[in-house]
Amino acid sequence: EVIFPGIRSIVADSVMPRAERCQNDSGLELWRRLFMEWRGAAPEVTMIQQEQFQQPARSKNLAALWDDLDRWISLGAELDLAEYPVPEWVKRSALLRLVPTDVEQRVRDKPELRTFDEILAYVRTLLSHQRAQSQARAAADSGSAMQIGQVGGEEEEWGEEGGWEEQG
Repeated sequence: EVIFPGIRSIVADSVMPRAERCQNDSGLELWRRLFMEWRGAAPEVTMIQQEQFQQPARSKNLAALWDDLDRWISLGAELDLAEYPVPEWVKRSALLRLVPTDVEQRVRDKPELRTFDEILAYVRTLLSHQRAQSQARAAADSGSAMQIGQVGGEEEEWGEEGGWEEQG
């Protein structure tokens, strides 16, 4: 309730017709509309976004690739929404720049991966496989920790005085 009047007092009169379109004086809705409109308004912003999409920083490893890939795909979606679609071959090339070098080599060793969608699906499969392996290792490492009497690695028995006594 406080956000809407605050934004209305800051923005210029030329923006006020947009404020009338927000239902129930929703300040968050007005902020979202203004942010989306002004963020991509300048051609320089779109040019920088295209540059970042086409020449992403290489991910250090598969764990970092999870976040980097999500950000990179979102950036591509923003470019598509701004009516600056990226050609297929540019997407393919940029994706290979984004992934770690070992993953890039694995993709290059598979000639059947020709399109951007095929390469992206393969990279996501590698990520899912890596995550499943990590979770399996974590579960295997902590398997004995859930057994009774294995707390701290020492066996304990219930003593005559009504408490646990260490045996050992």
